[in-house]
Amino acid sequence: MSIDIHLCEAGEVGRVRQFLDRHWSRGHVLAHDVALLDWQHKRSDGRYNFVVATRNHDPDPLGVLGFIPTTKYDPALAEDETVWLALWKVRADASSAGLGLAMLRYLTSLHPGSSIGVVGIGPAEHIGMYRALGFVTGELTQYYMLNDSKTDFRLAKIPARSARITAGAGTVRLTSLNESSFVAAAARVESALTGSTEPRKTATYFKSRFFAHPVYPYDLYLADTPKGPAIIAARMARHDGRSALRIVDFLGAEEVFAGLGAALQGLIRSSDAEYADVWNAGFLPSTFARAGFAAVDPDGEFIIPNYFEPFVQRNGRITFALRAATARRIAIFRADGDQDRPNMIPAHR
Repeated sequence: MSIDIHLCEAGEVGRVRQFLDRHWSRGHVLAHDVALLDWQHKRSDGRYNFVVATRNHDPDPLGVLGFIPTTKYDPALAEDETVWLALWKVRADASSAGLGLAMLRYLTSLHPGSSIGVVGIGPAEHIGMYRALGFVTGELTQYYMLNDSKTDFRLAKIPARSARITAGAGTVRLTSLNESSFVAAAARVESALTGSTEPRKTATYFKSRFFAHPVYPYDLYLADTPKGPAIIAARMARHDGRSALRIVDFLGAEEVFAGLGAALQGLIRSSDAEYADVWNAGFLPSTFARAGFAAVDPDGEFIIPNYFEPFVQRNGRITFALRAATARRIAIFRADGDQDRPNMIPAHR
């Protein structure tokens, strides 16, 4: 019996959706929301960014490996591409040893020379597998900044008489960007970038990734600072009449972020959020401390929730693995890969 490993054709995406529902997670959002699935995985040629394994003439997949290349959002990133893995699953009854790794090899052959990574690794034993395959593994740190005008918290759990961290001083202002004003602002940011990190991103990447999202209403802000300009991508997460500001990506020099504390505190206040949080691997902890952010201890008494769909009042962990094609320093944020993907679709959409 022969195994066929191939890129998902337009006509078999329905079977991939069934696979996700039956073998990954019952009710999975990508199995039921075609618009989100198409936005995240459909290619310009009509096929889908899923590696599919089938046996003989049976069209039901034995395994599926979803992926999101950064070139989906900006084709100009072809020479600096990162391919993020998502939804990697082989059926328990596949009876084909090594099939998952064969699917990964096939994907690598489709994107030779690209960095390969994943944000949000499942069971702990998978971390060892990634290390054995030559990936660098680590954990994103969650940083938070409380609304300094609030004392009543319902989303977060803040111990009584806990010390407050003061946001850094400064007169930096954040300007909200729409698709029209984004172009000129983004050009300024790109011209000011002197170095590059892994994964590499561009203004076009930000525009495609955040303005075009079919579910989440992201907000993009321009920050003008003495250290240079930057663009911040954020969105509001809400539960039971309360909200949190989630900073999900950043385009700019690390030094610029360190000076954004006062401006971000102003944004937290004006949006009446309980707090802002940002998940990152690569930036120095001192960068966030200078901006007025504190690190979350996943096992500590401070609770800064990670899950809102559905809401769970506990801390989380986000692990990552990256097999980089360059020696550039990493700068991974929550919106990389499919970590900042909806788990539930609002009925009013």
